[in-house]
Amino acid sequence: MRVSQVVHNSQIYGPGQRTILWTQGCSIRCPGCWNDKLWDFTGGYDLTVEEVLILAKENNDTGVTILGGEPLDQPEETLKLIEHCHESGLSIMVYTGYEMDELRGVKLTCVESADIVILGRYVDSMRSEELLWRGSTNQTILWNTEIPSGLDLSERRQTEIHIDSKGKMQVLGYPSESTLTKLEESYGSLQSLIQNK
Repeated sequence: MRVSQVVHNSQIYGPGQRTILWTQGCSIRCPGCWNDKLWDFTGGYDLTVEEVLILAKENNDTGVTILGGEPLDQPEETLKLIEHCHESGLSIMVYTGYEMDELRGVKLTCVESADIVILGRYVDSMRSEELLWRGSTNQTILWNTEIPSGLDLSERRQTEIHIDSKGKMQVLGYPSESTLTKLEESYGSLQSLIQNK
């Protein structure tokens, strides 16, 4: 599978603690997409489905979320990941810009087999930072399994900050402009503290 990056221990791209996998390459290319660096099919690196599952288990994640790019532009590998997650007891969530009526064959099987699917193109004019798991109001959540009891499904801004052992910071989710500005202003001192540990 061609991927751009993998992040572990996320709690904003689906229920529970999850491994997040961004695929490389997208044929849909929604105007205004904030992941446009992932459109090119020649970028990224190769990672096997087996490696993804090993990493998820090593990091004590209970699920895997695959987004992109466009996961269904690699339908066979995406289906393999879905099937292996089920066999390993991990929940699997898939993001796709495709609409249900555009899906056939393996792509349709992926959507029907994943536990949770976010369907639909990102529409910049319908962007909202207060949606659960989605970027624009036209996108829908498809539940193929029972919704876990006690899961908070309220619509709200979701942002995570991950800092690795070398002090590299990643901001995930849907941060506000003011949050990003504050992080940019304070990150230099924060990075110094981390590096001096």
